Amino acid sequence: MLFTYYQKSNPYSRFPMADNKGLLAFYCTGFLKENVYFLQDFDTVAVVETDGTDCICYDLFSDVKTSLEKVLEVLAVPETKRIVLGFTPREAVGQAVLLKEDDTTLFLLDGKEDLFCQYPLMFPLLSHA
Repeated sequence: MLFTYYQKSNPYSRFPMADNKGLLAFYCTGFLKENVYFLQDFDTVAVVETDGTDCICYDLFSDVKTSLEKVLEVLAVPETKRIVLGFTPREAVGQAVLLKEDDTTLFLLDGKEDLFCQYPLMFPLLSHA
């Protein structure tokens, strides 16, 4: 089911991962295997982890475009104070923030760094190798 929905991509992401089943399987059959959910009301597969008062939404896979805020409301537990996105959303989402990590590095060819300065993007967390 996960791979079927993965093929539909993330309709909320500005920069979704594609053709990356190996890394998806690595994460979702490994340490995130208890964090894969099917949201029947939204026809969506979600990879979500709760860490204290943070709800980390790694990725969403669906071809149904409903409100991202409504999907995130369903995923958050009552103790959630902050929703962290593991992908770059197409549009701003209420109080949700992007995950920022200090120990990740992306190497760019000389002269190509402006691409990320002009268009703030992050690689989806589930595509990090």
